[in-house]
Amino acid sequence: MLTQNEQEFLDYWQEKRNQNKFNPFFFGKGFSIGIGIGLLITLSFVIGWDKQVAVNALNLAVVPIAFLAIAIFCALFYNSFMYEQNEQRYQELLIKKNKQYK
Repeated sequence: MLTQNEQEFLDYWQEKRNQNKFNPFFFGKGFSIGIGIGLLITLSFVIGWDKQVAVNALNLAVVPIAFLAIAIFCALFYNSFMYEQNEQRYQELLIKKNKQYK
C-alpha cells in the first residue's frame, strides 16, 4: 500500500518526468556546491598549501576560468543526478503500486 507521500510523488513525477530534464532549483543548488569547492581550491592556493605552485600571471588568469568550470560541472552533474534519483524512485513506486493491485 502506498502512503500519501508516495502517491503525491507519483502524481508529481508523472507530470514532470516528460518535461525538460533541466531543473533550475537543482542547477542552482549544484552551482552553489561547485562554488564552494572552487572557493576551497582557491583558498588552498592563497594560503600556500602547496609551496611548489608558483603564483604568476598565468595562474591568476586560469584560476577564475577553472573556478567557473568546476561550478558549472557540479551544477550539471547534480541536476542530472537528482533527475535520475527521482526517476528511479518513480519506477520503484510504480512497481510497488502494480504489485498491490495484483
